[in-house]
Amino acid sequence: MKPPTLIASTSPDAWLAQAEHDLDTAAELRRIDRWAWSCYAASQAAEKAIKSMLVAWGANLNEGQIGRAWRSHDLEEVFNAFHRPPPNSADLTTALTTLPQHDQKARYPDQTRGAPCTSYGDDDARYVIELATVVVAYAREVLPALKSATQQVEAAAAAAVARLPPVGLPGVPASPTSGKPTP
Repeated sequence: MKPPTLIASTSPDAWLAQAEHDLDTAAELRRIDRWAWSCYAASQAAEKAIKSMLVAWGANLNEGQIGRAWRSHDLEEVFNAFHRPPPNSADLTTALTTLPQHDQKARYPDQTRGAPCTSYGDDDARYVIELATVVVAYAREVLPALKSATQQVEAAAAAAVARLPPVGLPGVPASPTSGKPTP
């Protein structure tokens, strides 16, 4: 049997595909009355959808606020790493502030009144899936524009660098590829 083809984790499309898969998984878990895990999967779907936007934006995922946000389960923090306020959408704002609590609460008994499997119900799962659907739909809508804008910026930066005059020191030959002095 041929192993599955893997997509690099730095692909925004891969992050969005996984978000959509997690959202479908949340719906299936709700259907079989696994409400706590349904809420967790929905929360994960929203987190991955937002992270797909960070990747498309071209964020350096290992530095500063973006690096911290990347490792965070706080959807509002991850979203705010864009340095843009959330759009004027009450549903999206509600999703960003409500969904993170299900990352821990849906899995650990010390985060809720008893075991999560007995603390969550169908109405909880339905509501959390609806919130996650808002986030995934938003990411699906804005991802093409983010990818296009990032590609345009990268192309403009490459063109600007190509137009820079070579930098050299007297008596030190410049590298033919970079224009910088060779050691």
